[in-house]
Amino acid sequence: MDITIREAIIEDYEELCRVYTELDEYHRSNHPELFIKPEDYARAKEYISEIIDDKNKALLVAIMESKIIGFAECNVLKSSNFPIIKKREWMQLDSIVVREDYQNCHVASFF
Repeated sequence: MDITIREAIIEDYEELCRVYTELDEYHRSNHPELFIKPEDYARAKEYISEIIDDKNKALLVAIMESKIIGFAECNVLKSSNFPIIKKREWMQLDSIVVREDYQNCHVASFF
């Protein structure tokens, strides 16, 4: 199993939407009281572009056999400006998703 992890580019939009669709369907089926099916893609291209361009965010994609099989969304956080707290930055994992066909293949361990 040859998996590559790289930063997302806007040309990944269509494939990312396929993964988001699986994620959204999972949420809808488990919480229909909270989620509805969108008429179009649930994430606008501009939304994905903003994540890609934001230096305080990261959108990493997992690629296998030339297609995106998962992604991880991360945010850079900074400590608050409080006199007793050491200044630091860290990466927070916001979402990690693997397409259903590739789950249980340890894809997420590559992130």
